[in-house]
Amino acid sequence: MRVGFRCVLIVLAVMAVFSIVNSAQVTTDSARTELQLEFADLLFSDERYWEAIPAYERAKQNATSEQLTRAVKGLLSSSLSVAEFGRAYHEAQLLILW
Repeated sequence: MRVGFRCVLIVLAVMAVFSIVNSAQVTTDSARTELQLEFADLLFSDERYWEAIPAYERAKQNATSEQLTRAVKGLLSSSLSVAEFGRAYHEAQLLILW
């Protein structure tokens, strides 16, 4: 009886640790995306549009829905600023679909 109880306790402990580690990873991805968005916004405000485009592209990876909308809007604005109309059209279509 004691062995079964210990096994259940160990399984519960492992599940708790796994859920904590998993939620920490999500927070880390969200924080990284937020930093990437801030960096891209700084590049855009400094009129470094060509450099802002890949920064916004990187921000789209692992982004929450709100962050993804910000990244697409920034990418759209940057693309229009450098006359990349095809890319701007594509990003505008993504905004319409959301």
